[in-house]
Amino acid sequence: MLSLVLVMPALLGACQDSSRTLNRLDGPVDVALLEPGTFFEVPVAFASNFRSGRISKLDLKRSNLVVENSPAPWMASPDLALGADRALSEIALSVRDDRVDVWVADDSHDELLRANYITGLDASGKPIWQRPSLVGDLQWTDADAAPLSPAPLARLDGLRLRPGRATTETWMATWDGHSMELRGSSSGLQSERAVPGTPYATDLGEVAFTLALAGSDLAVGTSVSFTVDSGVVSADAGGLVTALLAPTPDSAWIFATVLPDEGAPFVSVWDTHTFEQIDLLELPEDASPESLSMGHSQGVLWVADSAEVGAEGRIFRIDYVPGDVNTLALTAIPVPEPAIDVVAGRDPGALRLAVASAFSDAIWQLDATSYLPIDINPITPELDASHVGSLIAGLAASTRDIETAILDEDGTRLRRFGVVATTFAGSLYWLDAATGCQVFSTPAGAYLEVTPELVDSTFSDLGFSSNPQLVFDEVSERAITTHACGGVTRSETWLVRYEEELQSYEVEGTLSGVQERRVVEGERYISDDGAISFLILPGTRPTTDGDRWSFPINDGVTPAALQELPGSPLIFTELFDDRDGDWWKVREREIAVVPHAGNDVVLWIDIQGQGFGGVRVYQ
Repeated sequence: MLSLVLVMPALLGACQDSSRTLNRLDGPVDVALLEPGTFFEVPVAFASNFRSGRISKLDLKRSNLVVENSPAPWMASPDLALGADRALSEIALSVRDDRVDVWVADDSHDELLRANYITGLDASGKPIWQRPSLVGDLQWTDADAAPLSPAPLARLDGLRLRPGRATTETWMATWDGHSMELRGSSSGLQSERAVPGTPYATDLGEVAFTLALAGSDLAVGTSVSFTVDSGVVSADAGGLVTALLAPTPDSAWIFATVLPDEGAPFVSVWDTHTFEQIDLLELPEDASPESLSMGHSQGVLWVADSAEVGAEGRIFRIDYVPGDVNTLALTAIPVPEPAIDVVAGRDPGALRLAVASAFSDAIWQLDATSYLPIDINPITPELDASHVGSLIAGLAASTRDIETAILDEDGTRLRRFGVVATTFAGSLYWLDAATGCQVFSTPAGAYLEVTPELVDSTFSDLGFSSNPQLVFDEVSERAITTHACGGVTRSETWLVRYEEELQSYEVEGTLSGVQERRVVEGERYISDDGAISFLILPGTRPTTDGDRWSFPINDGVTPAALQELPGSPLIFTELFDDRDGDWWKVREREIAVVPHAGNDVVLWIDIQGQGFGGVRVYQ
């Protein structure tokens, strides 16, 4: 049901009145995208729900659930039901000719499922949707499971299935002398029992009927079963599926990373047509695969591994020729830390791999050819990654460049290919895919939170009268110079205290701590990591012990607010009506879709707007 709701400020503090919300999700943990084309005119996201065993379909253009064949835009189509007893997680789509199949992992049974969604096109070219149906007749058995012949006169009157709830499974109703206990092979034991003459529905409305004894004297233990088919098939995955990937929508293969209960983890390869595992790439015994992603070219995949390998980590590269299982090959690549995710940046001028650490807040940039880490801050002697202040949930890369707030010499906004990262603290960061730097949300980058005319107020004269001068650079129009790479300069207050005995200042940041380098008047100062730089000149009256400067710095980076513990993001390109100015224009923008199981929402975020361009909340 679609409704306009005021979203809680803690969740989306940056939202304006363009924010919208609707209800239907129940623990969404992953999303897959169906691009506009043969089946829909709009992009559609399929969200796997961990708690309900259903897959929701989200219209990413109109901010509501998908409407399939109803004339009313508010009448959402039914979910894809896979069974209330299942815990759905990783999801992928297979699109071939006139069919769409949804693949999803079931964590509660270590199974891989395939659900038919669109089974073809009718004569008018419209999709044929898969709906549940009864298979065969009712089967009556005695307490020993032996078939009853003739069958009792008892009936299940008005037996009906509810689309969006009923799934492929066998239901068994067992008589206890007063009522019938219902159990579904995929929906589990039901809390309510069917009483003769009383309309009955299973807990989530999968099936409904009225039990009519019709004069039958049923023996205790007598059972009746019936089978439902909704186009869902299942297979043993061999363990917990941690990632699922269709390299392209029409790929003949689906890849899954699996952690078995015993033995080495592996990458399994499945045929999308036959639903059969056709190959298996075994990983090292100590590996812990976390994610799968596409490489820079067809036939290359990346696997993130969160296992520690000595003092470092590793990722795996999978190479193959599509359609030829004999070409599948696995290569381990060392990285600075164990990895939770890895994505290929799409900037054609600087091919990079972004690797998110599993146990820290670091996002590393690797050269896509040599796989050597790229130092985002050459000022320090050690290699530096971008730090996002919290453990990382996942990464995604944009397929096109995005307009930033950074201006060139002509005042034109620069465009950058992006990598976005979601963090457990509840933020979405936008990084430059080429440099690994966080993208500034203001043209000024990181800046002193004091206007130029009030810069003198940052000095506190605590002893005899002193008048040192903080130099204001007319060219850069700032007194404090900050690092050009977003994220190196952090939001903190720097305290610069004069020690008369040493004839210099001690520098301390509330986050960066006490610096080794000290400030000498008349010499330009650069902090240990290059986060800030400034020049203090001696005045006509000498600086005395305890005099100090206080510089409140804003990092200039504004991550979008997501609320804590979001899932891994997905990025797609949206066509939209740009209504700025006198003439409307059709333009493209990069959108991040983020599932959030804890809050039962899926968030739609305009990356360029960094959360300020309107946020849609699917609920």
